[in-house]
Amino acid sequence: MPCVTIPWEAPSESPGPPGRAELEGALESSSYHTILLLPGRYLLTEMLDIARDVTLRATVAGEAVLDGQNTSRVVYISSGTIVLNGLNITRGFIDHVCCPALMNGVV
Repeated sequence: MPCVTIPWEAPSESPGPPGRAELEGALESSSYHTILLLPGRYLLTEMLDIARDVTLRATVAGEAVLDGQNTSRVVYISSGTIVLNGLNITRGFIDHVCCPALMNGVV
C-alpha cells in the first residue's frame, strides 16, 4: 500500500508551522494508506479531521508530537478505520469534556 513520510521541517515556502501543511495534504489525499511522521512537534492550528481509512504512525514511538496548542481538538475521526500508532497527542482543547481519558497521551 502506498506510504508517505512527513518531515517535521517543512519547506520554507509552506505557510504555518513545520510539517502541518504536508500532514493535512497527505490526509486529504486518498493515495496514501500509511502516513509516517518523523520525530518532531507538529503544531496544529486546527484539528485534523480524518474521514477515511488511514494509518498515522510515528517512525520513532512517542517522538512525533501532535500538539493542539491548547486552542483546538487535535484529532477528530468522522469516518473510516483509523490506526494511530506511536504518536504523542497533547494540548488538545474542546469546549466540553466528553472523553477525558482521551485528551492527552501516547497512542
